[in-house]
Amino acid sequence: MRITFDAVPANIYIVGHTVLYSNTSTITVAIMNRLSTLFSVAALSVTLLLTASCHKKDNDTNINPTGTPPAWGLDIHKEMLTVIEQLDSFHVPALQSLTPGTARQQLNIFDAQKEVARLNGLSAPFVSADTFSREIPVTGTTIHACIYKPHSGAGPFPAIVYYHGGGFSLGSVKMYDATSRSLAEQTGAMVFSIEYREGPEAKFPTAHNDAFTAYKYVIENATALSININKLAVCGEGAGANLACNVCIAARDAVIKTPVYQLLIYPITEGTMNTASYTKYAAAEPVSQALASWELKNYLTKMSDTSDTRISLITADLHSLPPTTIINATIDPRSDDGQMLEAALNNAGVSVIRKMYEGVTHDFYGMNIVLPEARDAEGIGANAIRTAFQ
Repeated sequence: MRITFDAVPANIYIVGHTVLYSNTSTITVAIMNRLSTLFSVAALSVTLLLTASCHKKDNDTNINPTGTPPAWGLDIHKEMLTVIEQLDSFHVPALQSLTPGTARQQLNIFDAQKEVARLNGLSAPFVSADTFSREIPVTGTTIHACIYKPHSGAGPFPAIVYYHGGGFSLGSVKMYDATSRSLAEQTGAMVFSIEYREGPEAKFPTAHNDAFTAYKYVIENATALSININKLAVCGEGAGANLACNVCIAARDAVIKTPVYQLLIYPITEGTMNTASYTKYAAAEPVSQALASWELKNYLTKMSDTSDTRISLITADLHSLPPTTIINATIDPRSDDGQMLEAALNNAGVSVIRKMYEGVTHDFYGMNIVLPEARDAEGIGANAIRTAFQ
């Protein structure tokens, strides 16, 4: 059934219970299934008109860059370019020219987003989550976990074990705080953000071992933590996405409770770094080919470790892993990593969805104050996990 309404400034498409729209002079609504007799065409038209008039397009912002797109990102969207310009204004030396300790102290892409938000009078979305911490015993020491607990509701809560990005050598729980808060707010889950050890101070496979140990800690302490281990997911960004997937593999092999879902955001899935996207976006910001290589070298004991299946996930045994969503950015040397993992998971019979966001760079996901794409990606990821918890 096809219904056409004229002279209304939006395209509105109904898919299930979702209404999507964009500015135009004609509305064409294609409805694949018959409308229920509960709704008349007149009632439907009123609903659509109200929807179009009450909502502004999410990507209509007043954030504009001062310059033109760089050669490495000619199709970069204006909000993303504004953040990159702000990052460049910090005049941070190339991180790969510094020691890891010094590199960790530099202003970063998330600091740039906060400054863009400040200059444009924007504030972070309200997140109703309490935070507390735990020290998790690992071999020879402990690692820190920051725990985000939904402010409302009673336990036992669903849980997400989250692993931050940073190429195995630079990231931190604090740097990626926005993702953890968003996950807690949008899923109603308790989020455990893990401060795993990084290179070069802690070499491969320390981060991988820490990641799995932290996951087991959550399971073993579920009652004390007031979580429901039957509603347990993992999530990670960059190196953290690699760790999250490895946790699923390790849990399967150890025959312990496996996650019901994994959300993998621009995952590292191989170590050669000779893919087409690494070549095309070799000079990209905030992660270039040179920086990505430096980060990984800091973590690996020897370069032959790149063939280890924990680094080269696309060569690992991926059968019986949980359903997966992969998020990628087009302007990112690691975009092909996500594509290859999608293919490998499909070949292993794993249910996988991959979403590619155009016009944005690596690390866009946590920048929901400024980037419409981040808000959309966070919603998609949270909805996938929330659905898996049902």
